[in-house]
Amino acid sequence: MGNLWSEGIPDYILSYANQDSWDHSGWQSLVASFITAYKKGGSASSMVPVGKWSTATAAGSMWYRTILKNAACNSDPLRKPEGWQAALDAVNVAIVLPGSGYKLRVTSGGQDIQTLSLVSGLNYASVPGMKTGAQKVELLNPSGGVAMAASGRVDVAADTSGICNFNYQVAAFA
Repeated sequence: MGNLWSEGIPDYILSYANQDSWDHSGWQSLVASFITAYKKGGSASSMVPVGKWSTATAAGSMWYRTILKNAACNSDPLRKPEGWQAALDAVNVAIVLPGSGYKLRVTSGGQDIQTLSLVSGLNYASVPGMKTGAQKVELLNPSGGVAMAASGRVDVAADTSGICNFNYQVAAFA
């Protein structure tokens, strides 16, 4: 989640670690909340949103891969990464809430794939069934309105015509 210094790293490796296309700063609000809870000796249920990346409502992010697990990756000379068989086609989300009564709606490829009830503190889910297209999660307040949302910048594709990058796209709630 920091700077990537390109000196001494071959270009073909840098293409897999492109900070502009694969920004992971969306995790910063979660990290700040974890650090604060740890320093206070707190548990996951005692976590609260903290840091400049959070709001009074929540701190959280979603992450997903931009190609499906079974992508052929024929255009990439390095092919699929080692261990690709363990990958899941899932939308992942973690969110820290100061109270209860909230729900989380996960949408993949324009279809709602799951709605989860949330609790105060840390909530995490890996929601299977990710589809091609846009990825989005919405935090629903106790009355059912959208309080916050996170949307991916890159749609999921069934295959790639270039790099077979299993790196995550990360989007913070805003």
